[in-house]
Amino acid sequence: MCFVRLPYLEEKPDYTMTLNSCNVEDLRTRFYYERNVKDWDFWDTVEIIPSVEMHYPAWTITEVKKIWIRPEWFNVGVLSHEIAHISHNEMNDTDMANFVIDLEKFKNNKYIKTLYKQIPYTSTNYIEGHANLYRFICDKLPNELNKYYPHLLSA
Repeated sequence: MCFVRLPYLEEKPDYTMTLNSCNVEDLRTRFYYERNVKDWDFWDTVEIIPSVEMHYPAWTITEVKKIWIRPEWFNVGVLSHEIAHISHNEMNDTDMANFVIDLEKFKNNKYIKTLYKQIPYTSTNYIEGHANLYRFICDKLPNELNKYYPHLLSA
């Protein structure tokens, strides 16, 4: 059996980061380039806030496009996951339902299969699954799934 490595690995927390050392625009720019983001104008409207007010790595309110990230988790991977929640919210109900149907067609894709094996909760909740698929597979997803990532993998 061949080992398959996910295209984007999970970053470890950086406990040297502080609220003062979090540079929002630097993180946003790295995200745009590292993930080949299609629609910068849309994502420029998202407010990214370094915060120590929560006990988990990040939190997003999709309707108002606000993301809070703890300093130690202030990285492109966590931002990608949270951004994908906002992208998911941009879909209509039909697209959300079709995403679930179309995703089933690709459950044997080498990256999707590896992601489900390495991070099992990805397959238990389609909203978290949608975000993790973008975070860890991103532009290596089957092209047929790109339309389910508005402003990220599709214009």
